Amino acid sequence: MIDAGSTQIGRLIQDLERALTSQDCATDQVHCVAHLLEDFLGRPNLLEPRWTATREDHYARHRVFVDPEDRFCVVAMVWGPGQGTVIHDHGGVWCVEGVYQGKMHIVRYNLDHRDGDRCHFKRVEEITAGVGEVGNLIPPYEYHVMENLTEQPAVTLHVYGRELKSCRRYLPSEDGQCHVPFESPLRYDGE
Repeated sequence: MIDAGSTQIGRLIQDLERALTSQDCATDQVHCVAHLLEDFLGRPNLLEPRWTATREDHYARHRVFVDPEDRFCVVAMVWGPGQGTVIHDHGGVWCVEGVYQGKMHIVRYNLDHRDGDRCHFKRVEEITAGVGEVGNLIPPYEYHVMENLTEQPAVTLHVYGRELKSCRRYLPSEDGQCHVPFESPLRYDGE
């Protein structure tokens, strides 16, 4: 468990607890969390080495902190060169994501329409984010792709509105005209 207050990440968690206790609305919570995360991302030694370990076969997810009352969760993700996601959502949970190390390419989508289980997305934003840059997803606008297109590892820090145990991933259909969702459990590496 993290000794809140004795480390940079401990101070971030204390600040998150205070901010989330004082805000009721998801939009207000996200704005507070984004501001806090932005302030902490540039600090050296924010993350312990165990939370910045890469995986050869997939991007790594490391549990940093889960609030005992499930008000929020902090996850470090480590992206090797070329690693990324497919279009996915966050299971109806808000999220604030920031770059701690390296650069990330992010494409955001809106769900345009559904035909049964076939989903049609519209690309709405494409950015390359560097250290200290923060973005957020607030349902129903929660679809995106994240990729490390560089030759160096990248590390992102994610704060979710509760522990995210699964999400929906959207794979391209055979004809490439739409995406088909499937429920995907989320696991942590190193546990």
